[in-house]
Amino acid sequence: RLGLPQLLGVAAVCVGAAAADAGVTVSPVQGAAREDGGVATFTVALDDEPTADVFIGVVSGNAREADVAGDPVLTFTPAEWYELQTVTVTAVDDVYADGDTRVTIHTAVVESGDAAYQGLNPADVVVDVRDDDTQGAWRQRPGQERVVVTAACKLGGATYLATTAGLAVTREPLDDGSPLTDSQVSFVDGGDVQPFEMAGGLGDMD
Repeated sequence: RLGLPQLLGVAAVCVGAAAADAGVTVSPVQGAAREDGGVATFTVALDDEPTADVFIGVVSGNAREADVAGDPVLTFTPAEWYELQTVTVTAVDDVYADGDTRVTIHTAVVESGDAAYQGLNPADVVVDVRDDDTQGAWRQRPGQERVVVTAACKLGGATYLATTAGLAVTREPLDDGSPLTDSQVSFVDGGDVQPFEMAGGLGDMD
């Protein structure tokens, strides 16, 4: 039969074992974040019941390409610590043909009143981001159709573009590969001016 000192020793061992089990599990990423609407997801879970709330921040390493949807801080409570929390990553739908890329989603150092969880550093994940723009294509403002550049040349300090919407001209000289903005370009073959932005550079021009 164990006396009080022995029982206290057993209790200490049990507490130590519970504290050693504290941890955060981050699942592999499912899917890819796509500019056309697809999302990437992963889950975050605690490995053991905490004695206080556990807070884990989640942030994109490149907000120009991908973003974390919803609350940027995951909160686990002692009452619901066992529930998986899903993180959804969306792509930023820009107008540039910058190609597919990969973005690191950082999980912040844990903040908690539970000493076993405080300061833990969960694993980061890497998300694939898929571009949906085409080099040499022009994306119109919302509600307008896409315009495709079929030919381009430099003449008299300006860049002229043959497009599927007619002839366009830049209002100032541009180097090859420079992006165009709606303040630099307009159609010149009659009709209303339709501002638009270029998705990517012009590429090689004669």
